[in-house]
Amino acid sequence: MELEGANRNGQQLFLVDMERRLQLRQDPQEDRQPPPSTDPPPPLAPVQYRQLVLFPPHERDLRRGLPKVDAPGIAAALEAAADDYARRHGLKKRTAFGLGRGLRILLALQDTPGAPFRATDVS
Repeated sequence: MELEGANRNGQQLFLVDMERRLQLRQDPQEDRQPPPSTDPPPPLAPVQYRQLVLFPPHERDLRRGLPKVDAPGIAAALEAAADDYARRHGLKKRTAFGLGRGLRILLALQDTPGAPFRATDVS
């Protein structure tokens, strides 16, 4: 078959893995957060110092994934606070996961673990 004959009716663009099957939900409460744990959240207090950087990064490069969190205790406290917030406000699992992931990203990109987040870090 020649090229003109194959393209007589136009071309079709197909993007791989873009198909999504729709499913009917059985229970709308299925995506809600599980009941809260009975464990009290770890204490969370901001540090009183600031770690200065010798060479400030021009731009953060996240193509190879996120850096490791230097403060696992603070990460656990933020995760507990995010879970509590999601439960109190009735957030779905996907939204609550995004909230927790955003907090982990902010914590991983901080120069001083435990310092308050600045508005410029969030935006």
